[in-house]
Amino acid sequence: MEIRLGLDKAKIRNTADHLEVILADTFILYTKTLNFHWNIVGADFAGLHAFFEEQYKTLALSVDEIAERIRTLGFKAPGTLVEFLHLTTLHEVKEDINDAEMIQNLLDDHEKLASHIRKGLHEIDDLDVGSRGLLEGLIAGHEKTAWMLRSHLL
Repeated sequence: MEIRLGLDKAKIRNTADHLEVILADTFILYTKTLNFHWNIVGADFAGLHAFFEEQYKTLALSVDEIAERIRTLGFKAPGTLVEFLHLTTLHEVKEDINDAEMIQNLLDDHEKLASHIRKGLHEIDDLDVGSRGLLEGLIAGHEKTAWMLRSHLL
């Protein structure tokens, strides 16, 4: 069925492509945050365990919102691990790391995502207020989380 949202088809394809990468990055960051939530140890266990839980729950909601925006634009949302690993710009943590390294790793990823989303925002059609609003909200969320993570490292 044809999607008639009053948006240029080529531009929404470009937007969907951009959203697919953001979806993959968000899913990888969600998985990484969940991993850190499960495996955190040390004196700050209770606080960081709860902090990481809050983060992964927020990321899970973002994954759903991004995927549903891709569907709203008329495209299939990637949903397999193979697709996410192919599309992502983030890297997994393969070795055991301590709490400060976990926080730094998450900080780096949130800052990278905020920057990546911001760079792609100029490519989004001005008329595509749904995608623009979603991306602006994601940027604000990543910036706030980065601030909170950075505050743990000071």
